[in-house]
Amino acid sequence: MPDQFAAMREGLRLALQAAVPLEVMALAGATDEQRRTAAAGASRTIGEHGDQLMFGGRRAADAFAAVARGLAVLAYQPGGVTFHGLHFCTDHAACETAAQAVRQGARA
Repeated sequence: MPDQFAAMREGLRLALQAAVPLEVMALAGATDEQRRTAAAGASRTIGEHGDQLMFGGRRAADAFAAVARGLAVLAYQPGGVTFHGLHFCTDHAACETAAQAVRQGARA
């Protein structure tokens, strides 16, 4: 059976590749508290309107923007964030260090 959501997932992936780096730049001067506030707002919007992103609706664009903003906030965390096969971070050297620590911990 063909995957009826494959095109939607690929479209979301492509759109996030463009939107998340823009959101990361928009958050560049934000304090930790401002990023926490942005994350709370994003999670609230996703919780209230995330279904419209998947199935359509007048708040789908708001839901998409919230996903991009939430991923951008997570990009500032150590190790960044990987979502839908896409990795977003603000310091890739720190991501490599974190990944190496995880691999070493898994071997212990």
